[in-house]
Amino acid sequence: MPCTLKISLLGLALTFSVFSVYSAPALAWGAQGHRITGLVANALLTPQSRAALRQLLGTDNVADEANWLDQNRALLASRMPGSPQWHYDNIPLCTAATHDGYCPDGRCATSALERFMAVLHDPDASQEDKRLAVRVVIHVAGDLSQPLHAADNHDKGGNDIHVTFAGQQTTLHALWDTTLVKRAVRGQSEATFAERLLTDFAPHFDEWHQGTPDQWAHEANAIARAMTYGDLPGGLVCPATTAGIQIDIPLAYADETAPILRQQLAVGGVHIAALLNQAFADFQGQNVLPENANPDR
Repeated sequence: MPCTLKISLLGLALTFSVFSVYSAPALAWGAQGHRITGLVANALLTPQSRAALRQLLGTDNVADEANWLDQNRALLASRMPGSPQWHYDNIPLCTAATHDGYCPDGRCATSALERFMAVLHDPDASQEDKRLAVRVVIHVAGDLSQPLHAADNHDKGGNDIHVTFAGQQTTLHALWDTTLVKRAVRGQSEATFAERLLTDFAPHFDEWHQGTPDQWAHEANAIARAMTYGDLPGGLVCPATTAGIQIDIPLAYADETAPILRQQLAVGGVHIAALLNQAFADFQGQNVLPENANPDR
């Protein structure tokens, strides 16, 4: 990792330890969705990962840290220009593009994950650097499971598609970030909902642990093409762009996409755990728990 990056991360970490700037989430799973991905990840962490997280963050509850990057978005952007782009890969829906084409200067989710995973693997990185890195990994790995974080049709990942759903005006991106998540939870506690995801999708966890963030992004892009856009009234017609259009979303759309939305929340949690368990596989700490431990979290 270049020295200049290490210094900038240290400065950020020290600043963030003093105060935080809270702002409404944008271009991400909403706060509820991120907490759910964190709850799923909690159940899949190794004892080494739990010990490392306690040492770095003072907690091994991923859900408690899952929204940190959104909560500190403004301050982070002021200190590290380009950090708002860490939340997504603008992979085109209707045309082919190279990674460098949709991730200029490494400003995208997959490149951010690569950089900050390198920090976690670096034995010479400071605790402050690793503290920031682990928070980025937790949040951004969750982001990449949201299909609109890996897809774009010249409409800012659905932010420029205006929709009306259940009498409310919003955007397609916000619909997936918050509205459909809330509808899927249907008044359950987030913990209960996450437990259901863990039960329902457990047979797929070994498969979902495989691959790389770049592969995960392209899988989410395929879902966006087939369902997030494809199930809209009128479907997705390429090469026409969708920026600025207005769509009335029927309740049937929410019903059709609910299974994939639940799946992607589970996928996000699995991917978070996979990366953390990889980063901390060799962690040697004094607080490593036995395999059968069931700590409060």
